[in-house]
Amino acid sequence: PPALAVRIKPVIPYLGAAIAALNLQMFFFGRLGYSDMLLNLCISGGLLSFFRGYSQPHNLHQQRFWYWLLFVAMGFGSLTKGPVAVVLPGLIIGLFLLLVRQWKTVLFREIPWGIGLLIMLMIALPWYGRMVQIHGSSFITAFFGFHNVQRFTRVVNQHSGPWYYHFLILIPGMLPWSMALPAAIIQACRRPRTLTQPSQRSTQLGYFALIWFTVVMGFFTIASTKYLTYSLPALPAAAILIALWWNDAIHQQAWGFKLTNYCTLGLFTVMGMACFYCPNWLNDDPSMPNLGAAVTHSGLPWVGAGLWGVGLVLGCLYLRSPAFWRVKVITAAAFVLLFITPAFGVVDQVRQLPLRQVAEVVRQQQQPQEVVAMGTRSFGKPSLLFYSQRNIALMRRSREILPYIKSLRQTSPPPASLLLITTPKALQEAKISSAQYQSIAQVGIYQLVRIPIAPTAMTQ
Repeated sequence: PPALAVRIKPVIPYLGAAIAALNLQMFFFGRLGYSDMLLNLCISGGLLSFFRGYSQPHNLHQQRFWYWLLFVAMGFGSLTKGPVAVVLPGLIIGLFLLLVRQWKTVLFREIPWGIGLLIMLMIALPWYGRMVQIHGSSFITAFFGFHNVQRFTRVVNQHSGPWYYHFLILIPGMLPWSMALPAAIIQACRRPRTLTQPSQRSTQLGYFALIWFTVVMGFFTIASTKYLTYSLPALPAAAILIALWWNDAIHQQAWGFKLTNYCTLGLFTVMGMACFYCPNWLNDDPSMPNLGAAVTHSGLPWVGAGLWGVGLVLGCLYLRSPAFWRVKVITAAAFVLLFITPAFGVVDQVRQLPLRQVAEVVRQQQQPQEVVAMGTRSFGKPSLLFYSQRNIALMRRSREILPYIKSLRQTSPPPASLLLITTPKALQEAKISSAQYQSIAQVGIYQLVRIPIAPTAMTQ
């Protein structure tokens, strides 16, 4: 767009889009049923809409349209994950306007608060009103109190981590582009002389992306609960920062450009070796004990090592060339297409296929007045509820099986039996002998058994 294209080479927007699209976090969570990806879309789309409007102070019609889109995005974002969809954009925009000394002009003269807030309320308020009508104060306590305030102020669901947790997630996920992120941040910190001039607003995109990235990472670093998806809204900002840095560095050939390229070659070497030896590290998950062998059988280690090897050779040939970014894009795209995508299929066959199969057996074998549960040594599978379309109690420790059976006996009236999805090792650790259950099926690592729920069915 013209408003964002000041002093930007035509290829740079496509580079930024490629950096975001080939991000492993984006790719992974985009294939899962996580609402955080929709939240990321709403926050990022809203912030970019704001900047489009902000960068056009002399085109009031266009400016008002983009500001309205900001409120549309916040409305849908609040439906997705709650107040955070309004709080984060508000903090980012407010801090940015304060630093560029445009807060009075933008907040009090440009942003159409009346229509904007009306749009946001029309989108979000009907659903919130209906939820309060159905669930009353319990919805307010659970949704706003537990899932928003408490996740920020204390650790929820054992999702804790060190203060640098989100950097450990973001940096590997953005490889090989995260090698340039420090240099991109340093460049964005050098505020241009035109930063506070309204006529030069379109040149402030890098500074806006810096504030965006810093606020998101800072916000979730301060939050007590840490989780893989929380840093997703920072990824588009990081992609913008790196693309803008590459726009300037590509011809300057400064030390940061050269150092980043050398580090990228080292990364290609490490990634090739990691792909080749990865089967040796993939057998520790109890829910996928044969994953390493399956990956070896698929030939993916050779594919991954070969892709990064070719990238290394091409990188050496184009090390000092402005075309070096093409080597990174092609190598990253080939890795995602030819290694990561097939790897999802291998993981699905090892991890999810047995769950789908045992879910089908559960649908066929469940009797009237029979409860279904899953009890294993160290993992639970919520996806089993979706595959089976049944209410299934999940127990993550084998020691929880006997107490759960006791609780079923104490219900009035008790169920006729328990259909338990477990593993042989979990049954052994729970001290449940073969005489106390009927074996129904063995699917992969899972064993489906039926346990009668009767006072004399199981001795202590």
